[in-house]
Amino acid sequence: MTITCADLPAILAAHTAWLRNEEGGKCAYLQDANLQDADLRGANLRGADLKGADLWGADLRGADLQDAYLRGAYLRGAVGNMREVFSLQLDTWAITFTKDVMQIGCQRHAITEWWGFSDERISGMEGRALTWWKKWKPVLKVVVETALGDGETK
Repeated sequence: MTITCADLPAILAAHTAWLRNEEGGKCAYLQDANLQDADLRGANLRGADLKGADLWGADLRGADLQDAYLRGAYLRGAVGNMREVFSLQLDTWAITFTKDVMQIGCQRHAITEWWGFSDERISGMEGRALTWWKKWKPVLKVVVETALGDGETK
């Protein structure tokens, strides 16, 4: 079954009922869903399964994603809720990150991997990437560590 933005109202209503232990409630299963540009402002997605969901350009401001499963979710261009999903723009590329994954442009890797990438690896991602990375890595590291709290990205 393909899930799209049009399916969201019913899924979110059932999810809210599930969170309240109400009859007919069902946990939001949005694995691999196409949620490009979805308006999820203020949505309660606690514990929802968003594995592999395409959230490109989605608006997550005010969304509650506590305990949501976001592994493999495509977050490029998503507007973060600034609690579980953070987003910013530095020059050329948009950056979106969660507690363990960061996406810069179209490259998504574990945060710990980003900090350990060699110059050769970064250079191989895109022609201008190394110059950008050398300029912004120290700033980005401070932003990520501040947003997530000390010790979470080391």
